[in-house]
Amino acid sequence: MIDVHCLRHNDERVFFPQLLKQLGKEECINLFVLKNDDNIGAGRVKGFLTGTSDYVSFVDYDDLIEPGIFKKINDVMDTGVPWCYTDEMLIDESGNILQPGWSSDPKLYTKYILGFVDIGENMHCHHILTFRRELITSRIKYIMKQLKELPEEYLKTELMQYERKHIETVGYYWRQHENNGYLNYECSRDYREAAKQ
Repeated sequence: MIDVHCLRHNDERVFFPQLLKQLGKEECINLFVLKNDDNIGAGRVKGFLTGTSDYVSFVDYDDLIEPGIFKKINDVMDTGVPWCYTDEMLIDESGNILQPGWSSDPKLYTKYILGFVDIGENMHCHHILTFRRELITSRIKYIMKQLKELPEEYLKTELMQYERKHIETVGYYWRQHENNGYLNYECSRDYREAAKQ
């Protein structure tokens, strides 16, 4: 089983029910919906430490998943790999596909995005990333709890020391809209401005 957490936000009325409907049909997951009262970093750490299953993953409230993807992920994790990730696509507010996501085509984002969150080997593993709970050591827990922003990026740098499996199928649809958290980062604002030129 996979412990999957999702952080709730205030603007969840439109997108969140769509994701919940999909997750309700997924096999192999325990879903934990957590209220994001603090910042997203603190909420993410809380999410990573919630549950007791061997495998840990997460989704965002405003995105969509490929039906049945968590069964595929669980099967891959059962082979013994420390962690795995799927490909993703960027979608608009209505769910229409815009372009490949970071893991599918990292060169799309190298200048502004990957320069900020690159975790090595010219690759960014975003969604759906799933890892073994045992990999979150007491040292990693402590450091993540000290980070105000992007503790998941720190965790990914730690995961890079282990073998991983790239599941070469689209498992995640990352919705682009004005309230996306990543748009708050300076590099992302730069990327958006550059894209307009």
